[in-house]
Amino acid sequence: MNLRTIRRNDASMAGLIWDFQTGQRLSEPNANLCIRVAERDNPRHRAALARLQIENADALRAGGEAATAAWGRIQTRALAEAILLEWWNLDGDDGQPIEYSAEAAEKLLSDATLWPFRHFVEDTAGIVRGYRAEQEEAAKGN
Repeated sequence: MNLRTIRRNDASMAGLIWDFQTGQRLSEPNANLCIRVAERDNPRHRAALARLQIENADALRAGGEAATAAWGRIQTRALAEAILLEWWNLDGDDGQPIEYSAEAAEKLLSDATLWPFRHFVEDTAGIVRGYRAEQEEAAKGN
């Protein structure tokens, strides 16, 4: 295996655009709900997880339900900070557009009734081929 197939392209941290309704990867947003998602475990995501674990060390050490709840909050906040980077065409229940922010993303990702949205973010963040496709093309024949 050539090292170029291991290295990630810029989309690893800059994110790829996905159409939520169709599940298709896009080059630019369309009229549907679209989200920009970075690769899971990219350096920014790892740094967010590490920082949040330190910030929540007491709750994590407590064990039991407190630790479980803290770990869920940590994972959600790290997703909001470093994985779900942007969205387009997302309206609230009142019909008003919801502007992207890490805080708004955290709120949506933590809403148990919106689990399909969270799962879509998590699933697309794990589609590694999208984050290394350029390297694979460049390495063909080596």
